[in-house]
Amino acid sequence: MKKKRRISNIIKLIAFLVLVVVVIKLVLNTTSRYESQTSSIGKIDVALYVLNEDTQTMNLCLDQLTPREDPYIYNFSISNFNETNRTDLNIEYTLSIKTTTNLPLIYKLYENQTYDAQGAIDIALGNNTISADSDGTYFRTITAAPEDFGYVENQTNYYQLAIYFPAANNSPDYQNIIESLEIIINSSQIVDGE
Repeated sequence: MKKKRRISNIIKLIAFLVLVVVVIKLVLNTTSRYESQTSSIGKIDVALYVLNEDTQTMNLCLDQLTPREDPYIYNFSISNFNETNRTDLNIEYTLSIKTTTNLPLIYKLYENQTYDAQGAIDIALGNNTISADSDGTYFRTITAAPEDFGYVENQTNYYQLAIYFPAANNSPDYQNIIESLEIIINSSQIVDGE
């Protein structure tokens, strides 16, 4: 009797394994009907985006600022090209300057002009907000209006940042206070219809 039961169990096991193999085969055949492969010999052009996604540094020496009437001047530029390439698409960028509010500094930003030029316009005027982050640290954000660059010719916008530390603030209260400044450039491709 045990022998018959054992043979019966072996037959059931074999039947189960055959059933599993058949089900797997059916599933694989069913899914393969909806898949296909092809190859292409077409040339795909990729647009070149030249505003680099890296960090550039320049020495602002904020720790060496002392109150005075003349501003501290820092120059920088933004271009749609580098030494070897130019962007292959129209781009828009927004320039922001984010600073802490530890020192009573006044920031003025000029585009394609110097701060002392007759009729110079501070492009940061009116775009200056102060807000706290999640840690309670206050930051000033100065945002310039968006600018566009085309792809047909090399273009550069020159900026001059004037930082004023008024002489009226000549006080030991401001010694050994750290001020942070970050220049942020956010750019995106201009798509037709935007």
